[in-house]
Amino acid sequence: MRVCTAGAILLLTWFPAPASSQTVSDAGNKIATLALHAMFDDDQSAIAKCQEARNVAVGFGRDPILDGLVERCFAMIDSKFRRQRSACDHYRRALQHLESAPKGHRLSEALDNALYQTRNQLKEAC
Repeated sequence: MRVCTAGAILLLTWFPAPASSQTVSDAGNKIATLALHAMFDDDQSAIAKCQEARNVAVGFGRDPILDGLVERCFAMIDSKFRRQRSACDHYRRALQHLESAPKGHRLSEALDNALYQTRNQLKEAC
């Protein structure tokens, strides 16, 4: 009995249950809010907000939309502070993440808007 319990705990630790759509939605909103607030901060505070956004996304594993939103946060900050090469790299990575989102993703409503904005920002910045 103890071996089975220990095995189940180990499996749950290695393979966590997928996050609910409400939780992923909350994370997306948190990341978007951090990115928005970062636009009004000085360089170091803005980067700290994007890093906080990255920490939120990391809690969900490899979620392409959340990862794309985080890359957009860094891209917008780099654009704001005129670091164009870095901004372009972040926008390209954001687009790669967003385009890799599977059909029917939990945040599919936000995906179209994020893709549209990221493509336009990439054209403008790069």
